[in-house]
Formats: sequence, C-alpha cells, structure tokens
Amino acid sequence: MPRPAATAEQADLHFHAVRRAGRMWPGRVACLEESLAVYLAALLRGRRVTWVVGARTAPAAAHAWIETGGEVIGQDLPQRPWPYTPALRV
Repeated sequence: MPRPAATAEQADLHFHAVRRAGRMWPGRVACLEESLAVYLAALLRGRRVTWVVGARTAPAAAHAWIETGGEVIGQDLPQRPWPYTPALRV
C-alpha cells in the first residue's frame, strides 16, 4: 500500500528539523544531503515526498530538492531550483 503524500507543512517541518541537525554535523551538509535526509525522515514518519535531482548548463551546476503536492519545500524564493531541469525524481 503506498504511503500518503506529506502535506507541505509536514515536509517543511522535516526540512527544518534536518537543517537544525545539520548545524551540528561536522561534515558537509548541502542540498544533496539535506534533501535526502528530508526524504528519509518523511519515509520514517510514514509519509511520501518527491526527491528531485536536477542540473543546468549555463553555468553548469547541479541541485537537489524536495517537492510535495507540486510545491518546492524548504527554499526561499530566490533559492528555488529554477532553471534546473529535473534529471531524477524518486
């Protein structure tokens, strides 16, 4: 049976919990680590979010983020993943 989708509010709570925990982690915590941690946190709580990895060409860069209900989670408007093109959705 598929897990129910997390609401934007639930996913945002997971994101902020991950961000708080990341401040205490001695290693790298960037978009890939944060988004994957939010994805796993939602799964552990019985909810589903979409983990997205994308890229752009000019200038070349990659980015990872979380979506639920068609909404990007945990990023202020200037940090939104556009113009990144999704390459993987899980």
